[in-house]
Amino acid sequence: MATHVVIAGGGTAGSIIANLLARGLHREIQNGEVIIKVIDKEEKHMYQPALLYVVFDRFREDEMFKDMRDLLNPSVIFIHDEIEEFDLMQIL
Repeated sequence: MATHVVIAGGGTAGSIIANLLARGLHREIQNGEVIIKVIDKEEKHMYQPALLYVVFDRFREDEMFKDMRDLLNPSVIFIHDEIEEFDLMQIL
């Protein structure tokens, strides 16, 4: 049975952790031993540091957003959905 790693939120931290895990667990993912999923209510990731550049006309607003699937390692499963609650009893 595969180990499921579920990351709640695909912001900067969630994306970085998902990609680091995907690289570090590449063999386990290939063997079906590990499955990594990211759940986020947004399909687009906003590069927040660009806000400063938009103000000074160095970055266009439409350049600030990237598709979440393009930012994640191809082996990471992206789920576009809103998280309503965590049932920790099912995990234990």
